[in-house]
Parts: sequence; structure tokens; C-alpha cells
Amino acid sequence: MRNILIATSVCARGLDIKHIALVINYVCPNHLEDYVHRVGRTGRAGNKGTAITFITPDECAVAGDLIKALENSANAEIPDELRDLEEDYQDKVRDGDINKRRNNIGYQGKGYKYSREEEEKVRVERI
Repeated sequence: MRNILIATSVCARGLDIKHIALVINYVCPNHLEDYVHRVGRTGRAGNKGTAITFITPDECAVAGDLIKALENSANAEIPDELRDLEEDYQDKVRDGDINKRRNNIGYQGKGYKYSREEEEKVRVERI
């Protein structure tokens, strides 16, 4: 019997499923934090695991994040093709094909906003 879990990035956080030995990213995460949480589903509690990420030339802007993640992990090899994608991206930035360097932007949600009354209450409580 084989167990298979197919999920979106939403499942990258908060799942504690024991013995996941393999994570496959069919769509490359668009920032480092998402990548780390996705691949963090494997190799938990001292177990070893494998993560495979497919990345296309159209996703070259995130190649640098993947390289950072691999540099920070033990025993990970960085494929030459991935380094080439990062170099291609840097060339596009230098040549002006891409307006500015994409930074590790993380989640872009606006978050909860206090009303004026709530902000005042918090301000008063902090004093």
C-alpha cells in the first residue's frame, strides 16, 4: 500500500504528517519562505527525506532563493543548471529586461487593520 498526498502551498504549514519521505514541487515556490515550509514536510523528527523542485526558465527570478536554500542544507548539491538560471536572471536585470531585482518578498497579505478606536485602546494599554 502506498500513501500519496497531493496538496497546494496552503498545506506547507501546519501539517505534521509523520514519515513523509518525498516532496515534489511541480510549481516552483515564488519565495524562499514558501520553499522552506514546503520541503520541511519531509525529513521531520530526525528522519531523512528528499525534495524535488521543478523550475522553468520563466521562473529564473526565484533561482537565487533555491540556491540559498540548498547552500543552507546539509549534503545538498546545487545543479549547474540552477546556477545558470540565476546567472540568466542577473543578466536580464543588468540588461534592463527586468526593471528591478526581485527580493524575497514573502507573503504579501495586508493583515488585520485596527480601527481608530482599537488603535487608541492598544496605545493606552502600552503606556
